[in-house]
Amino acid sequence: MELTFLGTSAGVPTRHRNVTALALQPEQVRPWILVDCGEGTQHRLLRCPLSVAKLGLILITHLHGDHCYGLPGLLASRAMTTLAREHQSLTLIGPKGLKAMLEAIMHYSQLSLNFPLEIIELPDHGGEYHWHNHGIKAIPLKHNITSFAYCIREPAFPGPFDKSLTMADGIPEGPLYGRLKNRETLTLDDGRTVSGATYCLPDTPGRTIIIGGDNEEPKLLQPYLQDCDLLVHEATYTETVYQQLAINVQHSTAAQVAQTCSDTPIPNLILTHFSPRYQTIKGSSANSRSLDEVEQEARHFFTGMLFLANDFDTFLLGRTKKLSLCKPQR
Repeated sequence: MELTFLGTSAGVPTRHRNVTALALQPEQVRPWILVDCGEGTQHRLLRCPLSVAKLGLILITHLHGDHCYGLPGLLASRAMTTLAREHQSLTLIGPKGLKAMLEAIMHYSQLSLNFPLEIIELPDHGGEYHWHNHGIKAIPLKHNITSFAYCIREPAFPGPFDKSLTMADGIPEGPLYGRLKNRETLTLDDGRTVSGATYCLPDTPGRTIIIGGDNEEPKLLQPYLQDCDLLVHEATYTETVYQQLAINVQHSTAAQVAQTCSDTPIPNLILTHFSPRYQTIKGSSANSRSLDEVEQEARHFFTGMLFLANDFDTFLLGRTKKLSLCKPQR
């Protein structure tokens, strides 16, 4: 399971970061998932191996512009792409108002799509859906607009067929093995009824990740982190900066997110959606703060695997649930 960050800045783009978008490539299906689609997302995709033609699902966390203003352009470009039959349909899930917003843009800009688009608007309490055998659960968050986190759970990996078990039971190698590998129940020539599942090793559990939208209270996710392998969450500010803000912006600090995770068994955390005041390079402008401050604050509470995402970083979450940075930013 690969995650590629297409935008990691909060609110506005910077020289080093675009606004929010995250691509998820599941291991067990060919279509990929896009979580949020800030302005300029399709430009970022031009620098990645991901094909917009194979995009199968878009999850919008909330309707603030830095999370969805790139959506109309992306859909328009997809409509101008030659699509294979198995990749034609596209599902879009997001908060109420998403459909009206897109329909207005399509109407007034005369945009027509040459592929089936299913738009699912979430009730305020969220909901559960299935996509290519993957479970998709929308979890309500707290922000100054309706906002969700998405819990994505992949199916288990079937255990491999163990030929030594069939041979021990006196089942000779032959055409029956193919059917037993498919876990069929068969009646043998000697009258025995056998189940293919008996000759397969245990399944490997699938991975579960949670990708959050803007959120003032990370603790809302705590019940869902008990059996989660990776959390991707905003850390817009450090506590020092947050306490100095003149208004309540309803975002999370690195400390809040890390402390929430520290109270659960979750092993992996990726922080993103950083305020433009934190620069990638320390001292890159006279008024900037270093992103090191965000990392140090998070590490004070969270002792698991921690990363701060940069644009174009690609992370691999392996079947063993180990998280690694396989393609750093370019």
